[in-house]
Amino acid sequence: MIRTFFFFIFGCSVSFALLYDFRIVITGSIIVGILYGIRYLYLRFLAKRNLYPELFIAPRGLITILLFYAIPEEYSIGLISEGVLFFVILVTSIIMMFGLMKSTEKIPDMEIYVGKDKVDRING
Repeated sequence: MIRTFFFFIFGCSVSFALLYDFRIVITGSIIVGILYGIRYLYLRFLAKRNLYPELFIAPRGLITILLFYAIPEEYSIGLISEGVLFFVILVTSIIMMFGLMKSTEKIPDMEIYVGKDKVDRING
């Protein structure tokens, strides 16, 4: 409930007109590219895990907004603004949505154990 309220307030405070600024789109695109590039390198070489769909599940949201607003004014860089933050959150959410929609991987069945007794089987 708190997260929903927080995103509602954030959505009301940001204007879609910010997305028309070319600098915001370029800066946001570079940040998104860096985020997914680092995530690709990590999943490919360090974690050695499946790239698909894990590569696309990289949400930016509540913690990103909280960290952004926690930056003191004297350390703020003029290049990174609320518009860039909004663009990054919006684009990563859309990429995550399409990545999950395209994923055909079925969640494996799970068995629930309480103590030593098997209780039920959950289908994914």
